[in-house]
Order: sequence, then structure tokens, then C-alpha cells
Amino acid sequence: MGSLAVRSLVALTFMGGVGAALMCPTWQSIVLELVPRREFRNAVAINPLGINIARSIGSAACDILLGAVGAAASYGVDVAPACSSLRR
Repeated sequence: MGSLAVRSLVALTFMGGVGAALMCPTWQSIVLELVPRREFRNAVAINPLGINIARSIGSAACDILLGAVGAAASYGVDVAPACSSLRR
């Protein structure tokens, strides 16, 4: 696959950050529609827990992927979901 240039890495990181910045407020605002009002406080409190668990599992999966296919493909898999939210 070749090496990943510094400029490409910075651009991909920027795109991933933009995707996360667009996705997070949207995800947080939908909580009120997903849970009854009486459970809203609990849902808001549990939301970061789910994010942190996903970060842990994602990091472990990325490490396995990194060893199997290399850095460029691993980073591409990491950034792809955030970039896909830009197209919506």
C-alpha cells in the first residue's frame, strides 16, 4: 500500500475531527427522542459510558488490524465512519 505522507495524515485527521464535530451534537440531541422524558437524566449520564466503551473496543480492534494490514489501512478504517457522516 505504500507509506502515508504527513500531509495525508494531517488531512485525514482533520476530516475525522470534522466528522466527529458534526456527529456528536446530533447524536446528543437525539437522546430526548430515544428515551422517555423521565429517563432522560440517566440516558444523558450513560451516554459517555457507551462512548468510552466504544473507544476501548475500537482501540483493541485497531491494534489487531494494524498488525494484520498496516498503518494506512488501519487509519483508513478508523476515519471512514466519520467521513461517511460528511456525505449525509
